[in-house]
Amino acid sequence: MAQDRRTNDRTSNTVGVYLGKVVNHLDTTFMGGLQVEILRRTRTGSLQGETVNCKYASPFAGQTPYAGLGYGSDYASTQKSYGFWAVPPDIGTQVIVLMPEGDFSQAFWVGCVADVGMNFSVPGNAGTTYNDTDPSKALPVAEYNKRTTELRGKDATQALKPVPPERFKRLDEAGLASDHVRGTNTSSARRESPSTVFGISTPGPLDLNGPKHAYGPTPGSSIQRPFSRLGGHSFIMDDGDLTLQRKAAAGGDDGDKLEYANFEKGDKSGKKDIPANEMIKLQTRTGHQIMMNCSEDLIYIAHGSGKSWIEMTSNGKIDIYSEDSISVNSDNDLNFNAGRNINMSAVENINIISDKNTAIHSIENTSMQAKNFNQFVEEDFNLRVDGESNVYVKGDHNLVVKDNYYISVDSNMETKVDLNSVIQANTIKERAMVDHTIGSNNLYLDVNVEINGEAKIKKLKAGIINNTVAGLAWQDKPGSDNQILSDFSFSYSGGSPGQAATAKEANEFEDGDKALYPKRIPLHEPWKGHENLDPKSFIPDETLAGESERPEEDEAEFQFPPIDDTFKKA
Repeated sequence: MAQDRRTNDRTSNTVGVYLGKVVNHLDTTFMGGLQVEILRRTRTGSLQGETVNCKYASPFAGQTPYAGLGYGSDYASTQKSYGFWAVPPDIGTQVIVLMPEGDFSQAFWVGCVADVGMNFSVPGNAGTTYNDTDPSKALPVAEYNKRTTELRGKDATQALKPVPPERFKRLDEAGLASDHVRGTNTSSARRESPSTVFGISTPGPLDLNGPKHAYGPTPGSSIQRPFSRLGGHSFIMDDGDLTLQRKAAAGGDDGDKLEYANFEKGDKSGKKDIPANEMIKLQTRTGHQIMMNCSEDLIYIAHGSGKSWIEMTSNGKIDIYSEDSISVNSDNDLNFNAGRNINMSAVENINIISDKNTAIHSIENTSMQAKNFNQFVEEDFNLRVDGESNVYVKGDHNLVVKDNYYISVDSNMETKVDLNSVIQANTIKERAMVDHTIGSNNLYLDVNVEINGEAKIKKLKAGIINNTVAGLAWQDKPGSDNQILSDFSFSYSGGSPGQAATAKEANEFEDGDKALYPKRIPLHEPWKGHENLDPKSFIPDETLAGESERPEEDEAEFQFPPIDDTFKKA
């Protein structure tokens, strides 16, 4: 840093408080020092300009005691620093300089003085309709250009200001350009007087692609440094704008739509204890944010791109959106419980895998519906039904058993075939009880059989004596010799020959048995489902899943409800 130029006209043993202008902020000691040009009056009454090296006096800073230093190289043996640090201000900024005992060699800069009218963007990069891009929307702006704009008695707040292109682009792509809750804000030092806005904003990185200016204390310096900055991070603590008051609370049983009354325009319908823009907000230069909003009674965390966000509301809703994927892992348990329903839908596949056991238990009913349904069981398959079991198949029903197939019925077994029934086996052994009344002494049944690969229709003749089969034989044609079937036994009682009971048909799937698509599905901003927009439309009864077909997305872009630009004043 250059040496200070001093006059011989100095007052000693007095504390000097001076106003100076920064001419150099490149401190080779990295301690935040500045070179400041100080204009002060001499004893003769003239103004004398001097350049003074000023140390940085932080509002709070410190380090652990030097006396405690050890001789080891470990962490415990060395000093630890802490405190508040602010980036030294840019060239041309006015600062307050203290010189204890009037000693110019011990000067400290302790505060900054903003240029008149140059504090609209402090601390929250507020938005206003006084912008050069779209006066119908409140967009974030920089300060007005003093070289090209003449105020002529007009408030600097209402001077036309340029919109930072990258900041607007990020807001627009994130879907928040018109959202005065999650996107823009009114947290400006120039909103009201006295200001109810607290916070801090960083200068932001230098714009290396932007214009440059001569740098340094020497007039006409050939050193060129970037002039513009890309915008910085901000931390806002805003006590709210009483000009705009919410007409009804956003949360609770009486929560209502997002509407604000303009008190300065004579609208007294607002709630005086719910001012607009009351919040705490931490936001990065690229738009990442954590916001706790009292006016809308919500907490909002979002990526600057808008491709992922989380919102928590006072009525107990948590909405999560992700454009790519959401991944959750637990080395122990992962527990989900819902006091009402758990609704899941997927445009493509749902995969569930457990390395050990899978248990699904419904206290009442379980319904499954699919276009095609496949099950694979590597070992045993057991099915137990304590009540009735009904199967309804509209098409073919095929069953293949590679080994043995057993059916055991403790009571009656009834089979009905409207057309043909074909049984193929090396040996047929069958016992059955047929409940019908004998119409004659003989019972004839047509049976499709396959003998040596040739299909034939055989007539089965049974002689009936006292309701009991006395003889059983194949009969190729009436009157021919019968072949007695010694390995086939058959008995029946009651009923009419040729009648068979009809199997009970299982009910077809009704709409009430189908899984329902969830109604509340967070989308990329702007999302019309945010609860604070209209809480009564999102009460539990309204969000109950109720669509049997996937609902179509509304392709029309949602427009966020507007709000008056508080910087226009009444």
